Amino acid sequence: MNICYRGHDIWIELKIVSGRKVDLRPEQVAWHHRRTRAGGVSWIMARDKADGVRKGKYDRIYLWPGSAGAAVKMEGIAAKGGTCYESPFEWDTIMSELFEVIW
Repeated sequence: MNICYRGHDIWIELKIVSGRKVDLRPEQVAWHHRRTRAGGVSWIMARDKADGVRKGKYDRIYLWPGSAGAAVKMEGIAAKGGTCYESPFEWDTIMSELFEVIW
């Protein structure tokens, strides 16, 4: 997803957590690395929602800066440098984190 706010581009990779994994392809990790190195802003956002037997037990959103892409691929939701938000989501807080670098 791409957002342009006050002339600043922000990219967000949207993912679904599977078990404890976040399925990032090597090309996606490389893209986030290049973007960060070039001074761009990117994020990885993954939703972990209980389903099936666990339905309704939890709903979380994990958010990491794009520079953490390799760690997220290797370590899943245990990757350092991210933030976990639990439902009900405080969208103002999440948006503040996403846009913090440009405010």
